Amino acid sequence: ATASGAVAYTWLPGGQTTSSVIVSPSNTTTYSVIGTNTCACNDTATANVVVIQPPNVSITGDTVICQGDISVLTASGGNKYLWNNGETTSSISVSTVGTYSVIAWNGLCSKNASIHIIVNPLPNANAGADVTIILGASTQLNGSSASPIVNFNWSPPLGLSCTDCQYPIASPTTNTTYVLIVTDANGCIAADEVTVFTVCGNLFLSNAFSPNDDGENDYLELYYNFLGFCFEEFRLKIYNRWGEKIFESDNPDFRWDGTFREKKLNSAVYTYYLRATLKDGNKIDKKGNLSLIR
Repeated sequence: ATASGAVAYTWLPGGQTTSSVIVSPSNTTTYSVIGTNTCACNDTATANVVVIQPPNVSITGDTVICQGDISVLTASGGNKYLWNNGETTSSISVSTVGTYSVIAWNGLCSKNASIHIIVNPLPNANAGADVTIILGASTQLNGSSASPIVNFNWSPPLGLSCTDCQYPIASPTTNTTYVLIVTDANGCIAADEVTVFTVCGNLFLSNAFSPNDDGENDYLELYYNFLGFCFEEFRLKIYNRWGEKIFESDNPDFRWDGTFREKKLNSAVYTYYLRATLKDGNKIDKKGNLSLIR
């Protein structure tokens, strides 16, 4: 502040006696100066120094994120902002490691703030190779990772011995894709998937049986290494040498005791026709001879 028009000056507060003074009040302050001329006459003038407080700027947001995630940084305390990436909004979205700073204004005054963002890499997830099993069988899923993992989680749970383990046993009843989700110590998540394909396997009909009640091979039966509901359709027909149908079944779990019209058939060779449609899409059409031995 500079006073003029006198030969001597006294400033209040402060008591300085120069015509110009430098002041830096922390709050708005009124300064007065008493001027004296050569006749010892006094006059007083005042100056009001208005102090505007700088903005109390701060930045909030996630400082640690995983690769691919976004942290929303929000500055507050001012009415105008300028980030070091050129953005002029109060909030910005960032996804890369680095230090982000902002200048905030509340009029003529400004103040800086900064925040450092850490980006952790994603873990590695490996659910293993796809596998094919016979319906009714099981397979072990082999979850693995090149990263230190805190949690393994599998979904869907259908047919799994456990969902929060690394090596569950899978026994699906249909083609199923399992998703492995791994979480590392930083809370970062990665996923991989594996498909377990189910097929209906093989079936076998014996070409001979001996219904003589000795407890061995007394019945003609169908043998198959998969679950019974794998059949969409099933039909077995057996004929004697004159073309007369002597047995028929649409149940794959049939047991024929070698009788026809409640009478035991004699030892002979018979002809069978077997047709089946399986749920995996395979169709079976077989014809052959079977021996009934008394």
